[in-house]
Formats: sequence, structure tokens, C-alpha cells
Amino acid sequence: MTDRAVSSVVGVTLLVAIGVLLGVVVGSLALGFDDQLTDPTPRIVLDVTTYSADGSGNGD
Repeated sequence: MTDRAVSSVVGVTLLVAIGVLLGVVVGSLALGFDDQLTDPTPRIVLDVTTYSADGSGNGD
């Protein structure tokens, strides 16, 4: 019997399957982060109040 040759075929098949699986995972992660790499839209909150230079009416 030549069962020893089957062992190397199974090993190569598993090695190729693991390589393809890792490639798919890394590729999907790389393509999934594409949307997150853009800069967020800046947000500004502006509160306008009246300021008097002499200090009258500034604050409570």
C-alpha cells in the first residue's frame, strides 16, 4: 500500500485551504476599513452672547 503519499496530499490541501482562508479574512478586513479611513465631518457649536468691555452685564 502507498498510504504515505496520501499524507502529503492532505497536508498540502490543508496548507492551501488555510492560506486561502487567511487571504479572505485579511482582504475582507482591508476592504471593510475603507469606509472608516475618511476624515469625519467637522462639527462646530457657536454660542454668541453680548460682551461689554467695561464688564457691565457680563456673567451673573
